Amino acid sequence: MDGVEICPRCGDRLVMDNWDVINPVTQMSLSISSMALHYLQHGGCSWGGGQLMGEQGRVDPLQLKAILTGQGGGHLQVVH
Repeated sequence: MDGVEICPRCGDRLVMDNWDVINPVTQMSLSISSMALHYLQHGGCSWGGGQLMGEQGRVDPLQLKAILTGQGGGHLQVVH
């Protein structure tokens, strides 16, 4: 295994990895896969593909903003 994933939407090759976004002041953090970051670059908050984090998911923009800026709680509410 060479640690490379192929984006199912555009065919780009991505390094298989997780990134931890950490705000040391607020101690809030979020783990984001390379595939999720790639989809964010294309303007999408949800992604499908890759082999990490269950091969699909969604990055909540409000949670990411709270971690990056230190403003807001960054808590997610479960919606049924």
